[in-house]
Amino acid sequence: MRTHVDLLISMAKKMRDLCEAHRSITPAMVEEFTYPVKRARDFVRIVHPRYAQRRSLHAFTDFLDMYAALVEEADRMRIMNDPSAISNFLERVQALQRQGEHVKAVLAQEEQRG
Repeated sequence: MRTHVDLLISMAKKMRDLCEAHRSITPAMVEEFTYPVKRARDFVRIVHPRYAQRRSLHAFTDFLDMYAALVEEADRMRIMNDPSAISNFLERVQALQRQGEHVKAVLAQEEQRG
């Protein structure tokens, strides 16, 4: 789970950096940003039957939803060519980072309890 969080945050930072540099996100990049969340959702599908009650899995699912919405927003900004949306996008990247840290904290708590 930590690996997925770290990878998706890295991808979100890449999107952020492109936006801050006023560089276009191409359709191929959207696919690049979408692929890791698909793999992370596969992970959830696999572990869900055994760990459905874990708070970390619920927090992780929320994190994945936030990331997917971020990719959709990046794609919308690309299509609409809307530079005014950049500040909101940057705030959403920060919120995703906070949620990622929350996932890791909950996971660490669960590991301590055994």
